[in-house]
Amino acid sequence: METGSKEYNDYLQMTTLPEKGMRIIGRGEAAGIAMAKHRNGTLASNNLRDIRPYVEKFGISHITTGDIMIEAMNAGIITEEEGNTIWSDMISKRRMLPTSTFSEYLTNYRKTEEKEE
Repeated sequence: METGSKEYNDYLQMTTLPEKGMRIIGRGEAAGIAMAKHRNGTLASNNLRDIRPYVEKFGISHITTGDIMIEAMNAGIITEEEGNTIWSDMISKRRMLPTSTFSEYLTNYRKTEEKEE
């Protein structure tokens, strides 16, 4: 991202002086949001608490690790068992995930899908 660009200005605002009602967020999240906004991209992040207000404000497409893994499973790239291994490995590396297992995430995801139907 180039200094002085609209993308950079959004990044600075999110990391140093957010507008009223918004909070300062980390540099990585802010860079991802600014780039997704100005490049019509999709933001990949599990940090929903910090990013949700900006994702909603800018109308950015967003995906989480769980979403990606469900897509991989549905495409036959991984099995649920392999997903649990990947999930466990991420947790052991101190990645913040919403559930303790991929299977638990799937169960919650399916319940949400059923409610939306």
